[in-house]
Amino acid sequence: MRILIVGGTGNISWRVSSAAVQAGWQVTILNRGGRDRLRRAAPAGCEVLLADINNSAATTELLGARTFDAVVDFLCFGSAHAERAVRYFTGRTARYCFVSSTALYDRQVASLPLSEASPVITSGWNYAVGKAQAEQVFLKAHDASGFPVVILRAGHTYDTIIPEAVGESDWTNPWRILNGKPLVVHGDGTTLWTLTHSLDFASAIIELLKSDVTPGEVLQITADGCYTWREIAEQLFRAVGRSAPICYRTTEEIARVSSRLGSGIIGHKMWCDIYDNRKFRALCPAWRAVVPLELGMRQAIQFFQSDPRLQVPNDSLNAALDAICGLR
Repeated sequence: MRILIVGGTGNISWRVSSAAVQAGWQVTILNRGGRDRLRRAAPAGCEVLLADINNSAATTELLGARTFDAVVDFLCFGSAHAERAVRYFTGRTARYCFVSSTALYDRQVASLPLSEASPVITSGWNYAVGKAQAEQVFLKAHDASGFPVVILRAGHTYDTIIPEAVGESDWTNPWRILNGKPLVVHGDGTTLWTLTHSLDFASAIIELLKSDVTPGEVLQITADGCYTWREIAEQLFRAVGRSAPICYRTTEEIARVSSRLGSGIIGHKMWCDIYDNRKFRALCPAWRAVVPLELGMRQAIQFFQSDPRLQVPNDSLNAALDAICGLR
């Protein structure tokens, strides 16, 4: 199979790139080659095309006459990006897989468990709105011209990011724990939350691409088990090797200090996160999420510990967390 991965070196996409190589597929990665603190080098065995996908002329020239059995796009966000992807990949692939997000469900009105049929938001948190807008562009293109989109809604998927209730998924909260500062958790920490390791998400993508999924489908991919945010905090303590006080604050209190931190909680984390995955199971019955949270959390911490340059707290985030706890 010839597969193009747009992205390919991020928290989830690096695992998908690696799994596709291990499957014996011909893997091409398209990204701009930028390295931030959490991006790994492309896996060995991948062809790498370096281009800023926002530069239409350069990207079109680089893709040339190439065709692919499948394209998996991790970077697309918003309607303009989606319209661009339709132009890039029409006639170039039999299946274009857009990695969307379960964050787009309207949790104020949706019933649990969440499924592909759950209502989608039209306003609010920018990240969720952008993914919802992109989905609409792709589905309209499929209806109008047969664009071969398959929409994949990923849940909260972690690996090189640290799953935490309030933070930026970086080293700041482990640093706070190691320095005796409180860990902030919204509400009373009993909200149920689903976490999926990127290894499990990657294996799901491989199984999906082996299947006979038809264009136009919308599928969510998450693990089945869920945890309270208190349990997630305890796993973080174990992985760091030290405990810390937990500072419980209401979502409104967090949002008053930091609208940026508050928006993701109001639109997402303050609600229970439980899924009905029967649709994906029917298509890929052999797939199961197998990475336990204890192992995944420990590996996330080890990833940061492997490089001293990663073990740097975010000063502005740390100050916001102090303010939320009333420490200054």
